[in-house]
Amino acid sequence: MSTIDPIAEFIQGQLNEIRVVSGEREYHRNETIYHLDDPADHIFYILSGSVKITRVSDDGKEKIISIHRAGEIFGELCFCEVDDRRSDQAVAMEPTRVLAIRVHDFLAMLRENPKALLDMLSLFCKRLSEAQQQIETLAFDNTTRRLARVLLKSSSDSGLERLRLTHEELAQMVGTSREIITTIMNQFREEGLIDYRRSEVSPHVEKLRQFLVTV
Repeated sequence: MSTIDPIAEFIQGQLNEIRVVSGEREYHRNETIYHLDDPADHIFYILSGSVKITRVSDDGKEKIISIHRAGEIFGELCFCEVDDRRSDQAVAMEPTRVLAIRVHDFLAMLRENPKALLDMLSLFCKRLSEAQQQIETLAFDNTTRRLARVLLKSSSDSGLERLRLTHEELAQMVGTSREIITTIMNQFREEGLIDYRRSEVSPHVEKLRQFLVTV
């Protein structure tokens, strides 16, 4: 089951105050919230919907770095960006509403709450650890194991039994082609590791964990 991020919980507790100094924005499916090299001057809180954070390689292939859902924040790397510019892009995966909080307003709130400031540091450490894990997975795991790990992490992060992920989105998360993902997903379904239909995937968590131990 997913847990509430402490920073997101802090924002939830300050929503009335935050709404006064921030703007609510709505996005359609596949609409870009911010682009690479855009000014990194806002942090975002998701009111409804879901958002993917992506980067595009030199050959034009999109890689999904992370997925965030209602009650979570994204864009927090604005505090670390070089030249105050975005090093990634954010795209709505479905109709999505967010609060866009100006960085200087958010920093002012953090200064008045030392615990939230420490929670923010913990969040940065968590993101760094997740990035390191992604690098290790790409370096040492084959495509089948990478897909199993992505399904497990997505299930854990979301707390959902059914994940709304297309084969194309899974391919972007794993770092391979949609055709290869389709082949492996069929294999997983035949082996009883998942159920899926169209864009809904139901991972059998314990079976996937056991699969990773044995392969």
